[in-house]
Amino acid sequence: MLNKLKFFWQQSWLVIVGALTFGVLLAVTNAALEPRIEQNRIEKINRLMSGLVPEAVDFELVTEIKLKEPGRGQYSSTLYRAFDEQDDTLGWLFNAQGAGFADIISIIVGVGPDFQELIGFSVLSSNETPGFGDQIYDNYFQDQFEDAPAEELELVRSGDPQVRDREIVTITGATISSQAVVDIMNAAMEQVRVKFDNGEFIGDGG
Repeated sequence: MLNKLKFFWQQSWLVIVGALTFGVLLAVTNAALEPRIEQNRIEKINRLMSGLVPEAVDFELVTEIKLKEPGRGQYSSTLYRAFDEQDDTLGWLFNAQGAGFADIISIIVGVGPDFQELIGFSVLSSNETPGFGDQIYDNYFQDQFEDAPAEELELVRSGDPQVRDREIVTITGATISSQAVVDIMNAAMEQVRVKFDNGEFIGDGG
C-alpha cells in the first residue's frame, strides 16, 4: 500500500502542485480585478440610465431589492430615482435578469414617475446568438417598449412595432430571446410595482 502511494506521489506531484499554484494565482487575480470589474459595471449602468433618461441631472440610489428570476432563484436589483434640476422625479430605473436562449440576459428597466408607462430598457449584458438573439440590442426591438404601458406585456408574431401598446412584436428568428426579455420585464415590473404601491420608494412620483 505504501509503495502504491509513493508511486502515485512520484507520478502526480507536479500536476497537484501545478493545480494548487494555478488555483492560488486565479484567486489572487480575481480578488485584484474584482473592484475594477464592479466599477466598470457601475459606469455602464450609469451610461445606460443616462441614455434612457437623458434629461435627468442625476440618479439617486434608492434601495436594494430582492427580485425573483423567472423559473430560478432570487437576485439583487438596485433601484434608482432619476430627477431633474428641481428634484422632481422623472422615473425609476432598476436592473432585472432572466434566462435567455444562450445565457442570462441582464437589462436596465426604466419606468415613469407614476409607474404607469415604461421609459424603455437597455441591455446590460447578454450572450445571445450573433445575428439573431443579439438583435435585442437593436432599436427596432427596444423602441417598442418606449412609452408602452407598464403592465403585463405580450409577445406577438406580427403587428405594428410603431404602435405603443402592450403587444411587442418578436424578432424574426429570435423568438426565444424576444420572449425572454418580455418575461424578464413582466416578472420584474410586477414585483417592483408591489413595492411602489406600498409606498416603499422615497418620494414616489414627486
